[in-house]
Amino acid sequence: MRYATSVLTILWLGQSARVVWTQGRLPAPSLSFYRPRFGRNIQLFSDVELICTLPTNVRLPITVFFGWDNQSLSAIHSLTIQNRDDVRFTTKAIAANEGIYVCWYNASNTGDVSRTSNPANLTISSLPGPILVVPAFIPIGGNYTISCQTTTRFPNRTLALYYRQLPVTVGNEIFKFKGSAALLDNHDSITLSRWLVDSTETFEFVCRLEIVDFNQHIYLSPPSSPHPAIAEEAPIRLVPQYQGSKCLGQLEVQVRGSWGPVCQQIESWNPAMGSVVCRELGCGTLSSVSTKQDYNHKVDFSIGSILCRGSEGRLRECQIDAVQPLCNSRKGLKIVCSDALPTTKISVTGYREVSRVDISDEHSLELSCMFNAPWFGTEKLFMDLTRVSIDSYINIIDNVQIATGEKMRTMLHAPVLSGEYACRIRGSEQTVSSVRIFVSKWYKPNVGLIITALLTAVSGAAILVYMCVYRVQKGETANAVTSQGVSTADPEASPGMESV
Repeated sequence: MRYATSVLTILWLGQSARVVWTQGRLPAPSLSFYRPRFGRNIQLFSDVELICTLPTNVRLPITVFFGWDNQSLSAIHSLTIQNRDDVRFTTKAIAANEGIYVCWYNASNTGDVSRTSNPANLTISSLPGPILVVPAFIPIGGNYTISCQTTTRFPNRTLALYYRQLPVTVGNEIFKFKGSAALLDNHDSITLSRWLVDSTETFEFVCRLEIVDFNQHIYLSPPSSPHPAIAEEAPIRLVPQYQGSKCLGQLEVQVRGSWGPVCQQIESWNPAMGSVVCRELGCGTLSSVSTKQDYNHKVDFSIGSILCRGSEGRLRECQIDAVQPLCNSRKGLKIVCSDALPTTKISVTGYREVSRVDISDEHSLELSCMFNAPWFGTEKLFMDLTRVSIDSYINIIDNVQIATGEKMRTMLHAPVLSGEYACRIRGSEQTVSSVRIFVSKWYKPNVGLIITALLTAVSGAAILVYMCVYRVQKGETANAVTSQGVSTADPEASPGMESV
C-alpha cells in the first residue's frame, strides 16, 4: 500500500495554524500509532508516527487534518489527497508535543466535515536506554573498567549504576544501587574501575538514565542491557585430531565453565600468542601456528581478538577483546609446540644400528630418515637431513615432507664427505638421531712393486731351499767318512781299550 507522508516539527502550540470545525455527518476515520507500535514505550526525542486511515466509501478528493482532541478541534496539520491512501503524521517526542491527537477530513466538493477519529494519546514514557560497556574478558588478578554511556544531550542528566551477585539465587534477583553521577554538558558517561580482582568477582551490571525537564517532570530510561563481569581463571588446552600429545591441536579456552575455541581474524593472529600458549602448557617453544576453518564441536561461545606481546606467562594476561557466540567469519587456530614433535631415527643401508661408519672415498652410502608420531595422523612434517662439518658448519643435504612411518631415503654418492649426519624435523628441539661417517683415502698398489716383491720372495725361498738341501747332502757325506774310519781300526786291539 502506498502512503502519502508528511513530516511536521512542532515548536509551540501557539505558533501552529488553527482551524476550527464543527462535527459533520461523514463517517469518521481511524487513528493509530505506526511507530512505536501501539504507542507503547515512547522515548524522549524519538520520532512518533500516527496514521489516519480513511473509510472505504469516502469520496475524493478530500483534505485530512490532524489536531488536538479538544473542544475547538485545533488543526495543526492538513493534507489534500486524491487517492485512498492512509495519511501519516510525524512529530518529535518532546514535552511540548505530548497530548491526545485525533484526525478528521472534509470533502473538497461539498465542504462536509467528518466526525473525529478515535483519540491517540502521545505520552513520553521513557528515555533512550543508555549503553553499558563491560570488557568481554576479565582475567583473575587483572583490572577492568565499566562504562555507562548516553547519547542524549537533554539538560539535567543523571546516570546510575546497579549490580547483583552471580549466580542469581532466590532472594538475590534485585539489582542493588552502586552509584550515580549528574552529567555536565560536555560529559556523556560514568565509569567504575575495579583493580586486582580475584575469583570472587562475579557480578552483573545495568545502568539507567534519568532526566528532569523544565516542568520538573522526571523521565526514566529503561535499564541498559545487563552484562556480566566475571573474573576468569581461563585455563587453556590444545585438542589434537588424533590422541597422543597435549602439545598440539585446536586452541581452546575455558570461560564461564565451558570450553570454547579461540577464533581470530586471519590477519590478527600473531606468533607471540602461540609462544605464550606453549609456555603456559609446558610444551617447549612454538613450532607452528596455522588456521583451522572448521570446528566440529557444538559450543556456546568463542574467544577472539587476542593480542599478545610474547612475554606473558599465561594467555589470560594477553589483551582479549571479544567473547562471541560463534566463530562466524573467524578461523580457529591450530598450534604445534616443539614438545609435540617426535624424535627421529637415522639408519645406513647395509649396516645395523650404528653410530659410526668408516668407509673409503670410493664408497657410496644410502641414509634413511623417519619418525613415529601417531598423534599427527596423516599430516606430513618437513624432515631435513643435515651434515655438520669439522668446522661446525651445518649443511642441509636433503629435505622432504613425510608422514609418520614413512622414510626419506637419500643416496650419498662417492666421494662421501666426512661429518655428523643427522635427521631433524623442522622446528624441533628434540634430540635428533645422528651417525658419524669417517672417510679415508684408498691408495691403489703399484703392480711393478708387487711383481718385484714376489720375485724377491721366490728367489729368497729358492736360496733357502738350496741351502737346506746342500746342508743335508754335506751332512750325509761326513757320516759316510766316519763310518769308514771305524772299520779299519786295529783288530788286535784289546777289547777293553777305548779308541782315542
